Amino acid sequence: MRVIRLYGHGSIENLKLEEEEIPKIKPNHVLIKIIACSLNRLDIWTRIGYPGVKIPFPIILGSDIAGIIEEVGENVEKFKKNDRVVLYPAITCNNCEYCVAGEHSLCDDLKILGHLIDGGYREYILAPVDIVYKINPDRTFEEAASIPVTGTTAWRIVFRKANPKPSDIAFVWGASSGTGIMLIELLKLIGCKVISTAGNEEKIEKAYKLGCDLVINYKIEDILSKVNDFTNYKGVDLVIDSVGSYTFETSLKICKKGGKVIFFGATSGDQVSFSIRPPYRKQISIIGSYLGSKSDFNEILKLFNGNKIKPIIDSIFKLEEAPLAHLRMEKGLHFGKILLKP
Repeated sequence: MRVIRLYGHGSIENLKLEEEEIPKIKPNHVLIKIIACSLNRLDIWTRIGYPGVKIPFPIILGSDIAGIIEEVGENVEKFKKNDRVVLYPAITCNNCEYCVAGEHSLCDDLKILGHLIDGGYREYILAPVDIVYKINPDRTFEEAASIPVTGTTAWRIVFRKANPKPSDIAFVWGASSGTGIMLIELLKLIGCKVISTAGNEEKIEKAYKLGCDLVINYKIEDILSKVNDFTNYKGVDLVIDSVGSYTFETSLKICKKGGKVIFFGATSGDQVSFSIRPPYRKQISIIGSYLGSKSDFNEILKLFNGNKIKPIIDSIFKLEEAPLAHLRMEKGLHFGKILLKP
């Protein structure tokens, strides 16, 4: 089978197309022919590298995987050949206190596919049955491959961390990312008003079509001023931020008294310096969120299979075009998910 392996941190030149043996079936596993694998910002971080994380090179990137079961191993009863499936994007120990409590994304030995263990930039993958989930015949593999990381992350933030009311106003940084789009869709399902950001007129128009009530061009408009005008200087009930150091202070400023600021990423950096007085005087809850549990994944799949949410596909690349797909994401040209098709 064809695979793309990453040989060390650095440029896209470190992504190499190779031929490898198809994995052999084993008990409690299924062999899946991958039909689609979507990119996440984590793919870029893994390639570029960031402090504190040692990557087991050479590694196959790709966390979001959908395909068809080619073969089932011994003891597998829930699945059969030709089932259409999507994978929970991590391997967990299933034995630590967090896994036993159903909090799989807190697992002591969490290994996200394509980050600390081989992922989906290939034609076949051998997967343990506890991370395999069925998708309905009327949903495409491309849509399904857009769900695992972004959908699970968004569902956990909205329904496990934020719990917004229909009357709430939410601010989502970055309308064009896969997670940003999913957050907007979920918040609008609840009935919230949503403010978001984008960097050009084309993306702003697409964000309005998603259902945003206000989209701010973060490159040329003042975020605080626009939010104050929209909320009559009260601020928003909820801020959801994956940007990090560049937006941290603004996130605290635009949050209303008693509101919540939820962080789930640090794209612009993870180091901040700020006065703690405004947050505690306003009694703001600062909350962290990371991926989600298998039950969170199952819940977002219910919405997906029930046609309640629809991922936005930006572009599709061939497997061997993975370097070009990386460049598109790095340059911020996308609106929605970028996919690879083996």
